[in-house]
Amino acid sequence: MSDKALSAYSEFVVKRPRTILFFVSILTIALAYGLTLLRLENSYDYDLPPDDPIVSTNNSIEDIFGPRKSLLIAIESDSIYSVNTLSKIYRLTNEIKDFDEVVDDEIFSLATSDNIVGSDFGVDFSPFMKTEPKTDAETRKLKKTVENNSIARSKIVSDDGTTSIILARLKKGYNQKEFYDRIQKTIKKYVGPEKIYTEGDPIMEQEIDVGIQSDMQVLLPLAIGLILVGFFLCFFTLRGVLLPFSVVVLSIIWSMGIMGFIGFPITVVTSALPMMTVAIASSYGIHVVHRYYEEVGTKSRREGTRIALKNIAWPVMLTGKTSAIGAASLIIFRINSIKEFGIIAAIAILTAVVISLTVVPAILSFGSGSKPSKSKKSSGNVKQLLGKVTQFSIKRKRAASMVFLAVAACSVYEMSLIRVGNDFIEYFPEDHHLRESFSLFNEKLGGSRTFDVVLDSGKDDGVTEPKFLQSVFELQQYIEQFDEVGYTLSYANILKHMNFEINSRDKSYDGLPETKQLISQYFLLYDPPKDFVDTNRRFARMVVMINNADQEIHKRLYNNIAQYAENLPSEYKIKVGGMLMVWIAQIKYIVTGKMENIAIAFALIFLFCALIYRSWVAGVCSVIPLSFATLTTFGLMGALGLRLDMATAIITGVAVGIGVDFAIHYILRLKEEIRSGANLEQALCNTGQTAGKAIIFDMFSNVLGFAVFMGSSFLPIRTFGWLISFTMLTVGIGTLVLLPMVISAFKPKFIVSQRIR
Repeated sequence: MSDKALSAYSEFVVKRPRTILFFVSILTIALAYGLTLLRLENSYDYDLPPDDPIVSTNNSIEDIFGPRKSLLIAIESDSIYSVNTLSKIYRLTNEIKDFDEVVDDEIFSLATSDNIVGSDFGVDFSPFMKTEPKTDAETRKLKKTVENNSIARSKIVSDDGTTSIILARLKKGYNQKEFYDRIQKTIKKYVGPEKIYTEGDPIMEQEIDVGIQSDMQVLLPLAIGLILVGFFLCFFTLRGVLLPFSVVVLSIIWSMGIMGFIGFPITVVTSALPMMTVAIASSYGIHVVHRYYEEVGTKSRREGTRIALKNIAWPVMLTGKTSAIGAASLIIFRINSIKEFGIIAAIAILTAVVISLTVVPAILSFGSGSKPSKSKKSSGNVKQLLGKVTQFSIKRKRAASMVFLAVAACSVYEMSLIRVGNDFIEYFPEDHHLRESFSLFNEKLGGSRTFDVVLDSGKDDGVTEPKFLQSVFELQQYIEQFDEVGYTLSYANILKHMNFEINSRDKSYDGLPETKQLISQYFLLYDPPKDFVDTNRRFARMVVMINNADQEIHKRLYNNIAQYAENLPSEYKIKVGGMLMVWIAQIKYIVTGKMENIAIAFALIFLFCALIYRSWVAGVCSVIPLSFATLTTFGLMGALGLRLDMATAIITGVAVGIGVDFAIHYILRLKEEIRSGANLEQALCNTGQTAGKAIIFDMFSNVLGFAVFMGSSFLPIRTFGWLISFTMLTVGIGTLVLLPMVISAFKPKFIVSQRIR
């Protein structure tokens, strides 16, 4: 932008402040309506793109076998086999069975699951508990029955007899919060001395909703409070506090209002946007107010504002564009919540730029007065320290460069140790009740995570073919050899158990029925649950319970299943779906998306800066601090064994956009100092003491703003908070120490040529 255009713009703002504030007020009221349109979204499969094969697979499995969302309840006691505990299981099961949200005949527990047992008349099918038990004799009989049943043992009741499960399939379209509240209220009636644990889709999703709401209600006010303290420590004036604060508040209203109008939901990832906006938007307000205090001196406020706006508008516009580019680079991800985060973050940054260059100078232009003496006095020590830092980086190039190179080399090595994965249960703190529930299911009931393996026989009634039945059972045996598998269950287990019971528990019949005629007869006697065989008897579903949370292990198990499936008869097809497949797909998108995001973000920032300064060397200088900060951040993640997940994947997009602001402000001020006649060393020292001070304030406000994430209800967001704060510190160090060292060593022409000779 030309000096003439900047002068005209700054003149307009200081002469028309009331007009500007009027139109901003009208726009704010309009956008605030969008806040009422925001909704929560926490389904674990929401993040996959619609064309992902896993989405198609899960949809087809649901079309065949019905809704897959489930409620799981575990009742733990010293012994399940007591009159009191079994009575509670019976009554709780029947109460839940009457819920409108539960699919008819798809609730499984000791009170509903059929016990298949041989009798004098062939075979008998009736629930393990036909009625509520009344005597110890009945409980002893039930214990013996369960222990003799290969399907119930370790699946409905734990091997040690202390825990039993109730599982209910849920209809589509249920009201999540109402169902959650009703379940919790119902369960409370049965607690004590037994412990009751809940998990499953409605429980986890509602707990995520509660966590999101808690974060926004607690962390946003906390972030605002901390940033107000930061503003005061930076400027020591009421005006210096309130003006950057106005940028923060209006940016949140504008960006989240636009988010509501666009229709993007609030997810675990995008729930961080209001708090992130606090940190980002404050930066632009700080730079404008800081430059105002530099310029106002003995001038009137209007004149000081005009000069400050003329000088700072272009740097703020540039940094706003680069920050928006950095955030928008997250669009490359195919994970919906990350993509949406990038879009709204870019919008939030641009709105902050607009507000800081209109509202702040419009308010500053009112009245008259000089720069507060407190601010001037308090800045002396900071400026002196920054001058010494710049002198060190210039005079001790070799020592400083060795330190930076050593840190970078260590970081590159540690990056190779970064783990990848995204497990919803790891969103919650260690002491969260869901963690306790998952641990119990993993330890005593085979697991809390599942694969759905569906085999297609290729024709109706194909599941009655002995060859197909044998293939299903052999696949189960293969899968169960892996330590992370708690158990597998399919219609093959049911037919094997029937064959054993019908033949009077003769061990020679402890195997699968061997003829199609016999299998068909068993189907006539007992139709397996809809969970395992479809109505046309073409598809067989196998549930694989996983008792391990490591997603690399899940991925390896899936690859083993897929490899085994290649050896199945050619007419049989296999599909693997379920919650774990969604998370495996997310790993792929996180890894590829992160690599593409880093490459694109740095390339765009490099090209943008190179075009602005008309020098490719300028592009390199602009990304030097970012490169150092990115290396150290990901190196730290590797050293600490942290996961690259959906929360930490957005660090680069945010850090690149914000971090390059420091370099741009530094380089623009350096060129200004060079043009004024200073030699390179003097210009670097002056820049370190002026732009460097604003960068310190900016870095300080960013660290305060992002540090608030460490109070989140979700562990990945906590990790994101302190990692992005660390990134802000390292990019600040890179700008104030590494950048002047590089510039003084190589004396780039795009800077030194600015000097007036």
